Amino acid sequence: MTTNVLDRRNARIASDSRWSVDSVNFVYFVDDTGFDKIAERSSAVMICAGNSGLIDQWKTWFCSPNPSYVAPPSQLIDLMGTVVAEIAVTILTKPGFQVEFSRGSYEHFEDHAYFCGTGGVPARDCYSVNGCSFKCVETAKNHDPCTGGEVKYYELHSFNNNLSSPKATLDQMLHQLVDRGFAMNKSTREITPMDPLTQEEFRKQLANGTLSVSAPTGSPLRAWTERERHDVQEAMRRIVERETPANG
Repeated sequence: MTTNVLDRRNARIASDSRWSVDSVNFVYFVDDTGFDKIAERSSAVMICAGNSGLIDQWKTWFCSPNPSYVAPPSQLIDLMGTVVAEIAVTILTKPGFQVEFSRGSYEHFEDHAYFCGTGGVPARDCYSVNGCSFKCVETAKNHDPCTGGEVKYYELHSFNNNLSSPKATLDQMLHQLVDRGFAMNKSTREITPMDPLTQEEFRKQLANGTLSVSAPTGSPLRAWTERERHDVQEAMRRIVERETPANG
């Protein structure tokens, strides 16, 4: 339940900034926390969707000067062996727009742009008319209750971006959800501040480490294959090797 855009025509990636918890009747959410779905290093950028805890591990791994070539966990599995959460990842080199690795379900408009998340279809339809990765995320907000907040972006040719500074940690984002989050009624789309009872329940879950917040992809959950994990680890190896002479 997010909207991520790979805009090849304009050499830009973009994402909304909403994090959410889904329930039967409500979507609880927080916007503009500083915990972005986009991360950068000197020669590459990464854009993610999925479980926030997994995304946090992947951002730490991706941004490390000397990352392990063993990638972080890519899914959460329950006691029955069922995948209950996962992550979608795309890594691109800069400058340019070469995709080093991509794992996720993307809508596409010709070969110009690709769209991930539950806001993907309205974003694609908007882009097909306007060709603007900013406008298509804004449009997705009107159709997807879990797309919202400021549109974050990174331009791969110029390196211009509006990524958060200072960057928020996962823990800071989770506390912001509890302290200033909102509830959207799924039936009426009415938005109200989170009620005290829900806040208290979320505080308990936060204290015991069970509060699960995400930017879900909207795609059926499935475990990553060994080939996918091998490919992303090889992508990071190539990125680090390219950067090593510049850092030496």
